[in-house]
Amino acid sequence: MDAERPRETEVEKRRDQRMRTLKACKIVLNHEHSTIDCRMRNRNPVGAKLLLDQPFIAPDGFELLIESTATLVPVRRVWQKGYEIGVHFEGAERPTIRKTSRRY
Repeated sequence: MDAERPRETEVEKRRDQRMRTLKACKIVLNHEHSTIDCRMRNRNPVGAKLLLDQPFIAPDGFELLIESTATLVPVRRVWQKGYEIGVHFEGAERPTIRKTSRRY
């Protein structure tokens, strides 16, 4: 195999380059009655990669609470591999009424 050619699994398939970030987030489920802690590792205008703190199989769709901005954004799971989840933003961020310092 040619060392200069990237393997097929290494080829970037996204249209927009993701910017590295490290933001505390929560996966919000059951009409804001359940949450799962995670971190946003990178993001672009249409999606993000999340890193889970514990084993969890994410549903197809959920809301993501971005703690630094106290906003919720609806997302769709595109892929999941172990503790990592790729999500697509399905709508605009909206402010949350709850304070992020309080546990859900």
